[in-house]
Amino acid sequence: MSHLGRCFSLLRGAVPRAVSSAQVPCRGLQLARCPSQQLSYRPSSLLTQWARGLGTCPPTNPRNKPAPMLSSMQPCRLMNQAAQAVEQETMREILGHLKHAPTAALYLGLAGAVPFALLPTYMLFQQCYIPEIVFTHAACGASILSFLGGIRWGVTLGKDGPPPDWFNLSLAVVPSVAAWGSLLVLPGTSVAVCMLGLAGTMWTDVYRLKGYPDWFRAERLLLSLLVLGSMGVTLGIYLSDLPTKSLTEKES
Repeated sequence: MSHLGRCFSLLRGAVPRAVSSAQVPCRGLQLARCPSQQLSYRPSSLLTQWARGLGTCPPTNPRNKPAPMLSSMQPCRLMNQAAQAVEQETMREILGHLKHAPTAALYLGLAGAVPFALLPTYMLFQQCYIPEIVFTHAACGASILSFLGGIRWGVTLGKDGPPPDWFNLSLAVVPSVAAWGSLLVLPGTSVAVCMLGLAGTMWTDVYRLKGYPDWFRAERLLLSLLVLGSMGVTLGIYLSDLPTKSLTEKES
């Protein structure tokens, strides 16, 4: 009997109740790939087993690559892939790079943190909440936040820095926009928005993004902690029950 005749015999039920798929010569059904399966004589069962065999049979090409893991297909990992995140280090290890920081950069950075410490200290000594000082503190934080965005923009211009693509340049613009928006709300809310912006940029610059030298990351972490601590004190004074007094009332 020819191959075609045997295939028609299968559909008419002219074969035994159970035959091995290896004995079925009909290559169109691709049954020879699954030698362990048994075939029933009914045509409906024949089509059902053929459909199941498509999902259970192993691939015939041994060179097929395995399916990619689900974690490698997630688009939310843009921060890790496009920015090439730096290796995780402890805070002590990062601060250990301060010994390699240039003297001018270290002292100028510490000098810039002095106003942040003096403003809440003055209100604590006066035992009152002064809106003008709180707004001044928020303005200082907004200027530093905008300055940090400019640093990120400048890093993309170097030869060894990250590429000036949409991702890196957007990260450079967001701090400036957040700093401008923080000055449009109430003084206490301005301080909170600046704190969120400074904390977010500190996390991305120190722990996630590539392109900064180690000494800059160490100085960035130290100064950010000092600034966030001083602004936290100012925010606490704003939320406290201390009496409110303006600078004009103190002078009169």
